Amino acid sequence: MKFDNLEVIEINPRKGSPNMCVILLHGLGGNAEHLSPVAHVWRLKKNIRPRWVLPQAPDCPVTINNGQIMPAWYDIISIDYEHKIDYASFQSTFVQLTALIEQQVTTGIPAQNILLAGFSQGGAVALEMMLHYPKRLAGVVSLSGYLLNKEKVKDTTLPHHVKQTPIFYAHGEKDIVVPFPLAVASKELLLANNFNLTWRSYPKMGHFVNNREILEIKKWVDDTILTADFII
Repeated sequence: MKFDNLEVIEINPRKGSPNMCVILLHGLGGNAEHLSPVAHVWRLKKNIRPRWVLPQAPDCPVTINNGQIMPAWYDIISIDYEHKIDYASFQSTFVQLTALIEQQVTTGIPAQNILLAGFSQGGAVALEMMLHYPKRLAGVVSLSGYLLNKEKVKDTTLPHHVKQTPIFYAHGEKDIVVPFPLAVASKELLLANNFNLTWRSYPKMGHFVNNREILEIKKWVDDTILTADFII
């Protein structure tokens, strides 16, 4: 299906109306279709019926990859600690993903039942969306991601619900695509500014997702997301 110029894969529960939504964002150069098996293997509590929404990033030139055109949520200038990006291209993504979240709300799934998750560049977008989206989300999962906007994290005027949003942030210590020290710096900044963060690192893992990580995300969702704030 297509939504607001984004190609979107939508997977609904086999029985009953969805009472949760998981928006899952792929990484730079990735493909939404490759993430769809996660929706079929990830099982939550019996009374939780998630709708999975997997948008496909538009193609655009990526500076760090010599201007090669590929699926990207924004243009990356560098991936060092400064990790410079083109915020104009991110703004377009923010508008489209905000509309996608709001579309789920109109179907009857409240914002606090919407989990925003992503891998790599998608994980970076998930964190940044949390900082700007005006409503309380169920939570954010960032896998092998990083913070885009360090100054926004330090903003003392952030709404209370932003810092209360549960975050699961995980990274492989052998990652050379999004270097592990960049993730550690992002993690430390979130903790120093009192965000609701669960951190996991994996000593032998590179730039990918492993089974242990998936199991720990599921436990985190069960223990942290499916609580009093979740509306059934």
